[in-house]
Amino acid sequence: MKRKYSILIIAIIILILVYKVINNENYIEKDKMSNDLMTLKETIIANHPSMQETDQIKSYVKFIDKLIKELPSKQKINQFYFIVSKALAYLNDGHTTIDYYQDDGDFLDLDIIWIGEDLYINKSTDILHKGDKIIKIGNYNCKDLLNKMKDIIPADNKGWLKYRIEQLLPQKKYLQYLGLIDQNNQIDLVINRKNNTMEKVSVKLDVIERKSKEFKNYYTIDSENSTAIMYLYYLEHNDETREFLEAFFTQVKDNNINKVILDLRESPGGDSFFISDLIKYYDVESYVDLNYIMMTNKKKEELLFIGDTYILISKKTFSSSSALAAVYKYNKLGIIVGEPTGTKVHSFGNSKSYMLSNSKIIYKVATMPVKNPLSQNNQFNDAIYPDIYITLRKEDLINETDFILERILNNE
Repeated sequence: MKRKYSILIIAIIILILVYKVINNENYIEKDKMSNDLMTLKETIIANHPSMQETDQIKSYVKFIDKLIKELPSKQKINQFYFIVSKALAYLNDGHTTIDYYQDDGDFLDLDIIWIGEDLYINKSTDILHKGDKIIKIGNYNCKDLLNKMKDIIPADNKGWLKYRIEQLLPQKKYLQYLGLIDQNNQIDLVINRKNNTMEKVSVKLDVIERKSKEFKNYYTIDSENSTAIMYLYYLEHNDETREFLEAFFTQVKDNNINKVILDLRESPGGDSFFISDLIKYYDVESYVDLNYIMMTNKKKEELLFIGDTYILISKKTFSSSSALAAVYKYNKLGIIVGEPTGTKVHSFGNSKSYMLSNSKIIYKVATMPVKNPLSQNNQFNDAIYPDIYITLRKEDLINETDFILERILNNE
């Protein structure tokens, strides 16, 4: 009998020790958090191009010191995650960010999309319907949500911030951080239905598997309407991409195409040398590239395109894709259509990854400035703006139509 009790006591002790180990693994002490923030601060100051002026450095040091002073004695790592993200968001640079998908955690079934300044449901569920306008989410209206998320999401501008909210808000840890869900993953919403009736609903959000969209560059040729569309996602500078471009412009020539559409609306960027690979198919001797560098164009004489080019952009058009639109706009190689890009005119790039030693949080820091040629004569510096401003509409969302592309195809 005594032996049984001894075994039971030992088992209980082991369970307590295991619980403590697991529990402590999820927590981080103040001195370790402080050390991580000091490391991050030093990395930013040593590498980020904005830290060239004494005033900028002083301001950033003051901000980090304030974050350190406000640290609790102990905190869950997934809460410290947001303090690190806040330290990065201070720079207003979409290329200097936390690794959002290092530890995804649970994703909940809340698919949302911004149309202008309003937030809409993007996928129907049992209770929510695609096209429902979100008036309030928990205690936040759309403006309050933007302001709150601006503090923790690094972004060049409001457009990129909105795109990041679409991506990140469905993560359970973000909903928990904002206090929007309870322990049962239930969320309160005030929505305006498609028939303009206002409803307050409580929705239990299911945990779903996050499926990464498999984007690839491809094109379509419409010889009947003399139109070719190149859908670009990730811009690369390699043999495969050069073969892709040559195949496209061969089809353009063989089918007597006089209208080319470059769709960058889903493109987060890539290699900026893609721009020179693409411009080879245009009949220009030279052009102004990034950072005001004058480039001699190594033309593909046998496949030069003579016709109209339209470049479609959106808030998701970022980094090198935004630069492509800027170079085309400045050099008058095409007409820019859509919404402002997610990258500002004077931006940063060439990000390098780091890991904080205590929390193991991964983050990226931009290491070089990037100046688009538009900055010499453009009155707006927060984004690359279109020549023709066309935005997504609620009816396009509901009917799944592409109003922007339709207008270009119909010469409207």
